[in-house]
Amino acid sequence: VSSDTETIVWDLLYTEHRAESTELAAAICRGLKQNTRYSQNRGVKSARFAVLEGSRMPAVLVEVGFISHPAEEQRLRKAEYREAVAEGIRRGVVTFQAEHEQRI
Repeated sequence: VSSDTETIVWDLLYTEHRAESTELAAAICRGLKQNTRYSQNRGVKSARFAVLEGSRMPAVLVEVGFISHPAEEQRLRKAEYREAVAEGIRRGVVTFQAEHEQRI
């Protein structure tokens, strides 16, 4: 398969689920905001991340902190904070799923 063909297929898959992926990302951002008082929302960005390539469903990459930033590193070291982040992500996914099922 040529790289041009791979690019076209990737673009088609990416475009098919882009709106839903953006909605999922926004729901996760809201869940994180509710659950973590320290999280700085840097917004929803759209890009063709290699780790999401070939996804056949809404897919997002969640960035919850930078270990190179001393204050963020300290928060990420705490199990309580990591659990709060995980719960915020879970809330976002559950909210997205409920909203998506209402539309079907």
